[in-house]
Amino acid sequence: MLPHTSSDKQSPLVVLENGSVIDASPESGVKLGLSARHARQVCRAALHLPYNPEDYRKRSFDLGELYLKLTPGVELVRKHQAFLDLSGPDHPLPRITQLAYSLVPQFGYGLKLGLAPNRLVARALVLAAEAGLLPRRSHPQLPSGVALWIALPGEEERLLAQLPIDCLWLSGDELVNKLRWLGLCRIGQLAQIGEGELYRRFGSAGALLYAHSRGRDDSPLQVNFPPPEERVRVNFGGEVESRLALERALADLAGELNQRLRQRRLGYQKLTLTITQDDGGAVSVSRVLPRAENNPELCRHTLLVLMERARIARPVSGLAVTAAQLRPVLGRQLRLFAGPTEARERQSGLEKTIETLGRKYRATVVATGRDLAPSRREILLGFYDPMRSDFRPPRKDG
Repeated sequence: MLPHTSSDKQSPLVVLENGSVIDASPESGVKLGLSARHARQVCRAALHLPYNPEDYRKRSFDLGELYLKLTPGVELVRKHQAFLDLSGPDHPLPRITQLAYSLVPQFGYGLKLGLAPNRLVARALVLAAEAGLLPRRSHPQLPSGVALWIALPGEEERLLAQLPIDCLWLSGDELVNKLRWLGLCRIGQLAQIGEGELYRRFGSAGALLYAHSRGRDDSPLQVNFPPPEERVRVNFGGEVESRLALERALADLAGELNQRLRQRRLGYQKLTLTITQDDGGAVSVSRVLPRAENNPELCRHTLLVLMERARIARPVSGLAVTAAQLRPVLGRQLRLFAGPTEARERQSGLEKTIETLGRKYRATVVATGRDLAPSRREILLGFYDPMRSDFRPPRKDG
């Protein structure tokens, strides 16, 4: 099931970042990427708001908390959209009704729900409804202003036949343009082409197009809520008042936390420091970073700042650090002069990678650059730049 919230009984909303539209209410007709001036020309009644990432995160998290009350299978796909796993022996309509009555008071009307056997069809129903291609389907058990579209098992292909191909999961605009160039504008037209012909024209994507055009989608739900966290803690077993002792403990926690995350190749964007005091009470302070990090020095400095913000007035019995909003760390420029510890870590990781590749492939396939004869180009460049590589061109005497 794919719910999508908007606000039908209020002015349409348009969210702007750096002068461009990054989100908009479906009823506004404003497309993503338009400039603020063009967005006002498309919908003069819309309310234009600046993008506030913290507000988006909070509202998205609040939505996820409501979803968890219905099912543990939650996949957030956008700030206000999600797939929910409502499979089970009972009919999902009572849980959908519970969700609708929970969402409407907090997030307004305009909730759109698609109930289908798989993610592809549920998403297509909601996209078609937003584009005005499907009539509004209210349900007597749902609150007013909430629409529900249902695709029963076996009806997937018939319901998708009249929808545009944009409602399918397609990899980029290039594939969409190719399909339109062939005169395929609706999913039903695509479904009439054989699998062999689609494979001949589009390769491996053709087999996926053949299945999706018939409403078949075997991709599992990618559960990503609640977001994963990493937590480290220390209990002193007594009362600690020394600031130096607390700073040392925070440094140890920062090192342990970042070591765990580096092994998983993850970074954190939110750090929370929880300080347990001698009376059993606890104080928690948090900070959200502009991007995912896994730098132990930055972590230690951030924890010291959080400890200052906590304004501890009583002895401390324990500390806990929680890293949330974990994401893969993007590749970055390595330091030119790495320390001995970091150099050993890199060398160890490289050796493990080469060993793994050697077990998977033949020894003649995997080789290091030192084992290969230099090319003619490399030999000539070696005359010009002796520091280019370990290869040294022979020198002529005399």
